[in-house]
Amino acid sequence: MANEAKQSFALAAFPHASLGASASGNDYFVVSFTITNKWQQPLQPARSITIMILDHLKYTKTHEWVKINRNHTARIGITEYGHRRFNRILFVQLPEVENELEQFDSFGVIESEKVVFEIYSPLSGKVVSVNEELEDDPSLMQHDPYGDGWMIELETVNDDEAKNLMDSEEYEEYIKEGGADE
Repeated sequence: MANEAKQSFALAAFPHASLGASASGNDYFVVSFTITNKWQQPLQPARSITIMILDHLKYTKTHEWVKINRNHTARIGITEYGHRRFNRILFVQLPEVENELEQFDSFGVIESEKVVFEIYSPLSGKVVSVNEELEDDPSLMQHDPYGDGWMIELETVNDDEAKNLMDSEEYEEYIKEGGADE
């Protein structure tokens, strides 16, 4: 991604932002920038925000990610960009194992200090695993959204439903445009 695109991303996501630094990897991109006031002076104390989008995942407009495996299973979580709307996560309600979900069905709730959000399934399938660690430490979703912060795993995933999801480039563009839920 060109430096200009990263800067426009930073400015679109946060109106009073300026590019601080950027780096890219083989299967992800990282955008880092400093929040400033409308006079382009860094806020005190200056804050840097980094958002990572992984190339091998699919994304929803409600900021869930899904990793589709070859064995027709999928792991689901909330994106790094998505969890930024939470101040501190207090509670996560997830479905029971064996529950059947349809694509874009609500399957749980995230409660933060600020608000309560519903969580939606990017794909149809049967819940085969729930991240029970989130009961004791829901902050894992914020500290490691693409690792230990996963929420559920589905099996019998319909690969054709992935066509209804965004790839990393489409999700990046969606965020640039504001990333508002529909």
